[in-house]
Amino acid sequence: MIKAISFSLLLVSATATAQIYTCTDPQTGRPIYSNYPGCTVMNAGQAAPGQVVQPTPPVQTTPQPEPTTPATPPVQVITPQPAQTASQHLPPLPVVSPAPSLMGPIMGALKWLLFIMAIVGALVMMMPRQRRGARGRGKQPDRRQDPRTESAPEAPPELVFRPVLKKPMDYGNARFCLKKPALLSAREQGCYWRLVEHLSPDFIVLAQVGFSQLLSVKGGTGRQNYALFGTMRQKVADFVVCRKDLSVVAVIELDDSSHRGKEEQDKKRDAAVRQAGLLAFRLPNTPGNEPVKNLADVLRWMYLGADSVSSTTGQSPTAKEAR
Repeated sequence: MIKAISFSLLLVSATATAQIYTCTDPQTGRPIYSNYPGCTVMNAGQAAPGQVVQPTPPVQTTPQPEPTTPATPPVQVITPQPAQTASQHLPPLPVVSPAPSLMGPIMGALKWLLFIMAIVGALVMMMPRQRRGARGRGKQPDRRQDPRTESAPEAPPELVFRPVLKKPMDYGNARFCLKKPALLSAREQGCYWRLVEHLSPDFIVLAQVGFSQLLSVKGGTGRQNYALFGTMRQKVADFVVCRKDLSVVAVIELDDSSHRGKEEQDKKRDAAVRQAGLLAFRLPNTPGNEPVKNLADVLRWMYLGADSVSSTTGQSPTAKEAR
């Protein structure tokens, strides 16, 4: 701001020193502009009066008569011309008249503009100081009234936690009901009783067990483990074979009509079961006694030893009732 004001003042002083001289040609009557001071007076913003230069009157001389001689012709008498009077003037000199110029109004406007800018700049520089002084003066009375609070630390604001009460859901006429009258279908029940017949009393057979109760995931990041677990948590195993202490040893799937067109998914499911360290078996839609008997012999040979494999098997409750 100060630099701008200094530059403006310098500009005003430079323009003020420039002088313009004007004269009028007496023959054409046109104005002639010049910066030579000998032409006319300086154009100071006011019309200079016309100046007429009076010539110096010539000195009147009286002619002396020359002596005449008889041999010379008669002397002609020279009558002197009357001297020009003072009233007869020479051609008028150029009349000085100031040229119209806009520098005067422009310089006046610039002076007022610079004056206003200087006032505004001074006010702007003074306002922040007044505000800081007012703030400082406003804090001093508080310190004087309670000087002991200067060293005491301010207590943190007390946080109040209000429990958010959820509005109870209006369920209307919705109610729970039984999804199926029986846990297993007729074909699943036939396969279940054959498994119980050939695996008991050494193993326990469970039906419709969710894989979320059997499998877990580890080794990856949290997101990776969660994504991999999501591929199996919604699936359900048809049958699970356990020992007497309920430790899981095998998972058995019944390939009925629900598995048609899902061969790739079944392969991924069997791979997940084997990766967890369990055996995976698949039985046909309506298995006979021979496939189930062979499955039971494999489990006894792997977990109980070769001596436990025998041709005798337990009987299911249905067979006992038939007898």
